[in-house]
Amino acid sequence: MLFNLVMYHAGLVCATFGFFLWSLPGALGMFLLSIGVGKISEVLPGPIYGLLSGLNASTVGIIALAAVQVSIYYPDFMFMN
Repeated sequence: MLFNLVMYHAGLVCATFGFFLWSLPGALGMFLLSIGVGKISEVLPGPIYGLLSGLNASTVGIIALAAVQVSIYYPDFMFMN
């Protein structure tokens, strides 16, 4: 969407520059994270297991909350017709 908006207002060169300026920090972070994960040994430390368990539990909670909110705000909503 950023690319399209900049393309409309400033042209192809500026849109390409804006795309790379927007995308490169995230790409660099993911690349560095992948290098860090590659250096982890076979067995993870205990605090890391605790962190991953907490992230899993919070993900399940967020999905359950979203399902409850959908059922409250849209009681006639059907997922499959």
